[in-house]
This record gives sequence, C-alpha cells and structure tokens, in this order.
Amino acid sequence: MNLKVATWLCIIVGGSAIASAQKTDLPSLVKKIKPSVVTIEVDGLCKAAGCQGTGFYVGSGRVATNYHVISGISEGAVRLVSGTTVPIKGILYANSDHDIAILQVGSTTEATPALSFAAADPEQGATVIVIGSPRGLEQSVTTGIVSAIRGAGSPLEYVQISAPISPGSSGSPVLAEDGSVVGIATSALVDANDVNMAVAANHLRAAFVAAAKAKPREPAEFGKAEAGAVFEAFKKMPVVAEGDASAAEIILKTHPFNAAVRFALARALVIGTRAAPSDCDRALQEYDRAVELRAYLPPDQTQVAWSSYAMLHSVLGAKGRNDDALRIGDELLLISSKFSQPYYWKSSDLMKKGELAEAAETCQDGVKQCPEDVELRCTLVRIYVRRHDHAAAVAALKDARHAFVGLSELAKASPYGYRIELEELAKLVGP
Repeated sequence: MNLKVATWLCIIVGGSAIASAQKTDLPSLVKKIKPSVVTIEVDGLCKAAGCQGTGFYVGSGRVATNYHVISGISEGAVRLVSGTTVPIKGILYANSDHDIAILQVGSTTEATPALSFAAADPEQGATVIVIGSPRGLEQSVTTGIVSAIRGAGSPLEYVQISAPISPGSSGSPVLAEDGSVVGIATSALVDANDVNMAVAANHLRAAFVAAAKAKPREPAEFGKAEAGAVFEAFKKMPVVAEGDASAAEIILKTHPFNAAVRFALARALVIGTRAAPSDCDRALQEYDRAVELRAYLPPDQTQVAWSSYAMLHSVLGAKGRNDDALRIGDELLLISSKFSQPYYWKSSDLMKKGELAEAAETCQDGVKQCPEDVELRCTLVRIYVRRHDHAAAVAALKDARHAFVGLSELAKASPYGYRIELEELAKLVGP
C-alpha cells in the first residue's frame, strides 16, 4: 500500500491549521502551538502505571497520539494547556505497526487550532521542535535537528531527531520551524544520547484520511479487543525456554499497558530466578504493576494472573518474605474474588503466625466466595480446632462434608484425598 497522500491534504486538516511559509522566532512559535498540544491520561492510573502521553489536535475534536499510549484503554481524557480536561469519546483510527492513533474527544470552548502536516520530509540538519509531557512535565519544549530520515519510501518511515524526548513524550508533535508537523515522537534509544525516533508525517496524513471515514469505537470496547488480540499474539511467539522473558519484553515495548503480558513477564522472571536470584525483585515489581493495570485485563485472561501469583507466592515463601507473599494474594483478589488459593494460602500463613482470628476471618471470606472449595472448608475446621472452638469446628465440618457431596463431576474424579481429610478432621473434632 502506498502510504503517501497528496500534499494538499495538509491544508484541509483543520480550518484554523497553523502553518506559515515564513519562519518565526521560537518563543512566538511555541506560544502559537501550545494550545494545540494536550496531555493524555488513561484510566486515572497515570501516577502509578505511567500511562500518560502527549497528543495534538489535527482537526475539530480530533487528537493524534501514539497507539501505545491508548492501547488497552478503558477510559481517558486529554488535558489542555489551560488545565481543562476533555474526555476521550472514541477511537477513530489505531495502527500498531505505525504506532499512530486518532482520537475523538469532547467539545471545548477553548481555542484548540489544528496543526498541519508538512508537505514533504524535512531536510537532514533542519531544526525541529518538540512540545510534550516528558515524565509528566506538561508543555515542555525541546529542540534539536533532523539527524536522518530512516526508511524513506518504505512502509514505515521514521524521522530520526536529536531533540530530547522521554517517557510521556510519546505522541508529541515534532515541528519544523514553520510550525508544520514533520513527525510524531514515538521512541528513544535508551543506551544512546539523543537518538530519538518520530513516525514520519506521511503516515499521519494517511491516518487522518482513514479517520475521516471511520466510525468511532467506544474506548472500553476498543481497549478490551486490543488487549485480547495482543495477548493471543504474544502466546504464539516462540519461547526459547521456560522462564524466557524476551517475548513479553518485546510486546511490552509497544503495548506497555497490557496487563496479561505483564503478568506473563512476572511469571517468566520468577522461573528465571533459579539462574538470577535478583529477578525475584523485578518479578515482584512487574506483578505489582500488572495489578495496577487490572482495568486492562479481560475476564478470560485472569488465569495468567493466577499462574503468576502462584509461582511468585511460592518463591517469596521460600525466601521467608511472608509479608510480600500475603500482599500479592490480597492484590490478586482485586482482580477476582473467585480465586480460592489466595484465601487458603493467606489463612495458612496467618495460622503459622498464630493469628487464628484473622485466619478464620480470611477463610470465612473465601468460603463465601468459593462455597464448593472443600480445601478452604477443611482449613476452616482446622483453624477452629486450633482455637478450641468445638461448636464452630463441628458446624464447619458438616458444611465441608456437604460441600464435598456437592462437588462438580470434574472434582469427583479424584475425591479420595478430600474423603481422607474429612475423616481425619472428624477424628480431630471428636463427638
């Protein structure tokens, strides 16, 4: 597909498009451009999860940004230079290959002039200006030059720039001295100085044309569909060995808010602790961040959260980090209260610490959420025995036997262990 679009499109991007044949001094240009630039926040998780980026108006109620800024969105808003927030109403265009998205945002009475696209690639050595929100520092201005044009004429063209950008700059307009957009900031080479990339403006022009014909997708519906598709693609990626984290790390570079992939990364890092013990701390950090991103986790992907939790809990317990082990169980229950294992392990840990009242309360909560879980019910009997509460132990044993009879057909395939445990508990409880 030829992504080049007739240059006259830059004229019709917006009725008040900012562009001038005359070069202007930098302070005047910045003052003129700033009302067009916005900070994008997704789901209110920005402070904890870093889900903040930049965007800029390309038409009335239309904002361009990076795809990875809004990947997995459930709701969000853009903040204008005045501090006013405007809700994101829909997704008009999203292309993960080009890392471009066009958003439909709510109306505002404030002036938000559309920026125009440059008619051609900038010359190597030309001055460029970037306005964005690096590290949340809104409306920051940096300057540099065009270091190179990468992939000219190819399906994906970049403008390499020396103007500094940082996390939060994603989606910033990269401007020529006449105020036209030559690219959209998307990435930085972390192990080099000022080697930064912007997707070229010709891809933005194509995105604008496609967005003009598109019906907006509701943010939450778009986010769930994208999250599911990304995780399915991740599962198909080759894995060198169990504990190989490379596939997850590759995906998260362009889809940093995909909770399922981040849980998978935590799990891989836990497995890798056999070779690199320090990865346990990093695994815990990735798990915590995945929990923060739980709004992006579709219901049918919660099993990866459970798998990550189970392995991390085991490693933390072996290292004597019981407080962390308890905490991640509480975090898992924020995702779904129907997981029985966190209740079981937490109550067992509390029993070991002699905190029997808290253990019983935890087990009772688990039984309410997972009434057919015989293991939880048996644990509750043991706690009452430890507390010398005979009446409660007898009642809990009866409930456990009742739950055992009501087990699903799948569980009945191996009921022997439960039967033996119930018999042993009956001996402990006594007449």
